[in-house]
Amino acid sequence: MRVAIAGAGRVGCAVGRALQQAGADVSFIVRHQPPADCVPWFRIEKWNFDADLVLIATPDREIRAVAGEIASRVPETAVVGHFSGALGSDCLSNGFAGRFSAHPVYAFPLPQQGRVLPKNVIFTIEGDAHGLEMARRTLDLLHARPFQINRANKPLYHAACVIAANFTSLNALIASWILRAIGHPWPDEIVRALLSSAADLKPFDEATITGPVTRGDTNVIREHIRALEPKFPLFIDHYKSSVTTLARLLVNAGILEEKQWKKIRQALKNEKERDSSPN
Repeated sequence: MRVAIAGAGRVGCAVGRALQQAGADVSFIVRHQPPADCVPWFRIEKWNFDADLVLIATPDREIRAVAGEIASRVPETAVVGHFSGALGSDCLSNGFAGRFSAHPVYAFPLPQQGRVLPKNVIFTIEGDAHGLEMARRTLDLLHARPFQINRANKPLYHAACVIAANFTSLNALIASWILRAIGHPWPDEIVRALLSSAADLKPFDEATITGPVTRGDTNVIREHIRALEPKFPLFIDHYKSSVTTLARLLVNAGILEEKQWKKIRQALKNEKERDSSPN
């Protein structure tokens, strides 16, 4: 299979390397020189797309433009796909033999780290009949697992992925900053250990959550806010909104009593009033 990958960032390089290992003839199509091991590469404005498959691995905002740029330069038999989790295959031009989107459920490392896509990654796919056929064929080469989604559900699906990946990373980053600030020698190990142990809890539901919110421990929640306020004021609103969301979920699940939720809500309100009161 001849594959052209437009873009040589985190996704493009990792998928391209994996396809090369699987025996595909892969070329990287770029505007700027890619990492050293993303080869062979060609500048997009100088190369004719003699490929069976073109994969667009650019940021979402560039996908339509890249698809339009290559539409008249690929064989009529070429299939085009992209990796966006939010956009559907209908954002691609019509002049292709097939169109699809295939979003990898995976947090990619920086391309300079030289990693390939591991096996058994889930790809969420949608597209036309010919596009889906090519998508499944490509994912077979990658030893990946396809899940076909209704295009209308992609925004909600992608929001879930962003919450799971980006928001989890944000919380890990905040925790690491706080641990470093108190001089803890192993901040990253603590965060990794907690993330790993939480990931092993199955199923992901309200019953697996631990901590002061599940216990209705308003004193601990107040102490957290008062400790964060002087050194990490940027995190106060994030902490309070997270407590609020978690408490509401636990009430709905019957784990947290309504009277405990009222005490938590009052504690958050009192701390807000204390924060805004003049000295």
